Amino acid sequence: MVPRMLLETLIDERGIKRSWLAQRMAVNRSTVTRWAQGKIPVPVERVQELARLTGISLPELLTAIEEGAKQIHRERQRGVDRLRE
Repeated sequence: MVPRMLLETLIDERGIKRSWLAQRMAVNRSTVTRWAQGKIPVPVERVQELARLTGISLPELLTAIEEGAKQIHRERQRGVDRLRE
């Protein structure tokens, strides 16, 4: 089981629908989902807008994005390590 990303949890805890967020940010719903799941990074120029729309403080949002990136890196590293065994 893949652990939930912190950003995904923060968005869901606030009851924010990805479709609503995507519409407000003029992106596809799948883009918001991939941001939330840490599959692609949130573009730097969109971080403040995402914070404003979600009500997540900027420091908390940046921490969530950073933690998601670290988690993805650890998962990829475990995969590489398994291949080397």
